[in-house]
Amino acid sequence: MLIDFWASWCKPCRMENPNVLEAYNKYKDHNFTVLSITIDDDAEKWKLAVKEDGLP
Repeated sequence: MLIDFWASWCKPCRMENPNVLEAYNKYKDHNFTVLSITIDDDAEKWKLAVKEDGLP
């Protein structure tokens, strides 16, 4: 399990999302998952970020 803390306004976090997604897609069938925890206080902003970054 990868535990990932991020926020929609955090540019380095958002830049890392493609790598997190790649790891998830590569290993999801091998007992691997990602627990992604946002520190945003605005649900609409993190939901938009998830959509923009193509996160499941």
